[in-house]
Amino acid sequence: MNHLGAQKISQQRNAMLQTIARDITPALYEALEKKMEYEHASLLAIIESDTKADAMKKELNKTLKSEYFIQKRLDISHI
Repeated sequence: MNHLGAQKISQQRNAMLQTIARDITPALYEALEKKMEYEHASLLAIIESDTKADAMKKELNKTLKSEYFIQKRLDISHI
């Protein structure tokens, strides 16, 4: 998921909330609106964190030398 996907989800949820605005109390509407804002901010934070983690993984993969993956045979003759 990216920021654009999160924005689309947020817009859809806000549109759904608007459809029930007349059927619920103003206090409930405000509480739902705040909850959705918090969830949207949390989703954006998760997306940003994942993006940073992916970038870090890509950077780390560049620095690993091939010698890191070469394994020596286990010498059990002197045990």
